[in-house]
Amino acid sequence: MVYDLIEYIVFSIIYSEIEKRGKYSIQTYSASALQNMFKTSLESNTNIFKCTNEELAILMDKIMNNLKESQKSKVLEIYRLLENSKIKNKLFKRALEEYSMCIENKISLMPYESLNYPEKLRNIKDSPFLLYYIGNFPVEKDLEKSIAIVGSRDSVKLSEDISYNTAFELSKSKIWNISGLALGIDSFGHLGSIDSEGYTGAVLGQGLLDPIFPKENMELSEKILKMGGFLVSELPPSTKIDGIFLILRDRLQSALTDSVFVVQTGKKGGTLNTVNYAVNQSKTVYVFEPTEILDGFEGNLILLNKLEIPEKFKVSKKNIEKIKSVKNVLELKKEVGLVCFKVQITMDEYFC
Repeated sequence: MVYDLIEYIVFSIIYSEIEKRGKYSIQTYSASALQNMFKTSLESNTNIFKCTNEELAILMDKIMNNLKESQKSKVLEIYRLLENSKIKNKLFKRALEEYSMCIENKISLMPYESLNYPEKLRNIKDSPFLLYYIGNFPVEKDLEKSIAIVGSRDSVKLSEDISYNTAFELSKSKIWNISGLALGIDSFGHLGSIDSEGYTGAVLGQGLLDPIFPKENMELSEKILKMGGFLVSELPPSTKIDGIFLILRDRLQSALTDSVFVVQTGKKGGTLNTVNYAVNQSKTVYVFEPTEILDGFEGNLILLNKLEIPEKFKVSKKNIEKIKSVKNVLELKKEVGLVCFKVQITMDEYFC
């Protein structure tokens, strides 16, 4: 490997640095610039932490030649960071501390160069430098027919039933449901998998040693692990929860899975971020289409072109055109190769 585990932790620390801009946080250093430096260094078999000044200069020339002017300053900012020996030493000191936390708490590490690193993640624009995980992370073959069951935190009984029952049946067929441990739809999906065969995992927007968010799902996270599932994060263990990390983890949910099933969504919310990531990653996005107009499903109908697209809607018309309607699980099972199953739901129909 070009980089060792401590150096991979340093990359993830730089990636996880954030600063406040008004109400919201942004990443201090450009993720795409950091990724560019990292992947170019791998192609050149050059370790940017250990190479000579001459080797680093050659590498920087190669990086700069492939960049637009607007991107060059972002790369130079990271270069200056690594050039500063005092800051560099602090980064490595923290990396060693984070590594010790991993050892003490049985957190496994899977770097980008590992043979077990998921190809699905290698293929996205901003691949995680390092995966931190607890539990049984699925092998590549197990991810081939995985799905992300996602939706609103403010879920209704109908969507909760659909989420739970779909996950329950998928898990019986050994299909992983990889979601985000959020309240509402995510939670019912995880529970459905757990009550079946346990094929579920959660991607977190925090370090694995930060208290579980939301706190209401602490017990659920323990059940996931007890049933042979996993918790995974791209962030160092001590990293605190933040809104920007919740958005960034959405790209990993969709990237790890073969498809995304949106059960319920309003006009706004994190589910729409996942939809965008999924479409841009060429994943199949299914959206449940209710047979009647229901409160809380406005986003579903907009995504399915049943309602006019409002201004500032997070998903573009171009992306909406790539989304598939799912009125029943019979349609969904044809896509993922399942045997049809019958589940009674509150609309006096079969979600089958």
